[in-house]
Amino acid sequence: MKKLNNFKDLYVMMALVYMISPGCSYFVTRYQGDQMRARLNRISELLAERRRQARELEEAVIKARRELEEVRTARTRYRREQVQFIEKAQIRLAKIQKQLGILETKLRDLQGKVDGDLKTALEDTDRVLKDRAAELSQLEQALGAVVEQAEPSALEDLLVVVDSLGKSKQWKLMMRYIQLVRVKATAAGKPEYYGKALYTGAYEAYQAQEYPKTVVLGRAYERAMPEGELLPDVLLMMASSQYALENCTPALRILGRFIARFPNHARASEALRLQQTIKSQLHSRQHCAR
Repeated sequence: MKKLNNFKDLYVMMALVYMISPGCSYFVTRYQGDQMRARLNRISELLAERRRQARELEEAVIKARRELEEVRTARTRYRREQVQFIEKAQIRLAKIQKQLGILETKLRDLQGKVDGDLKTALEDTDRVLKDRAAELSQLEQALGAVVEQAEPSALEDLLVVVDSLGKSKQWKLMMRYIQLVRVKATAAGKPEYYGKALYTGAYEAYQAQEYPKTVVLGRAYERAMPEGELLPDVLLMMASSQYALENCTPALRILGRFIARFPNHARASEALRLQQTIKSQLHSRQHCAR
């Protein structure tokens, strides 16, 4: 069909050429001949463009057929792999269901025995815990009774008791005896004993890393003994405790009071080093919560 069309185009062109040849000058003028040649050139260009488009269309059809074949091949391969996957999954699922059935059977066999053993163990543990709680309660009551009966009256003896209770971490009893020292020291007009009791409690709490208790007792000492000889040591313990609790801003305020009041103290250099350390970490969330 393509060759036939080309022959038709050739016949048309030959007829036109014949019409405008010098032998046909009886029918056309030279201007008309030029116009005819221009039209023939235009027709040739259109025919060439049509042939080019036909080639491109043919190549596009061949490419589309090739891509379609690739898609069909890929689809066939995917379906085959999907079937294989489903078969493998069904085999594995059957194995899992079989194993699950075996485990359920074993669980039913063991459940009765385990429940019985667990119940017995829980009852024994509960009974032991109750016995220990009762023993601890009796021991606490006995200790309170012994302390009340043996309560010393001299301020020096009370300080010894405060120190012993702090070392043994009996914080509630220690706080009680510190208040007892306050009452007796106020009555005797000897507030320095109350200051010593507060310092002892703060020191023992600091050694035991009970930093909140150290801060509370240190504040009480600073209020009760603003000119006390142990105030520098108390301020340093308070600042260190606040730093350990990641309270950097309160720690810096306490160190500021220490440096302002005791610039020539033996521990002033220690206070300055701690202040520099805290300032360098002030914006670090790892060391300073506030």
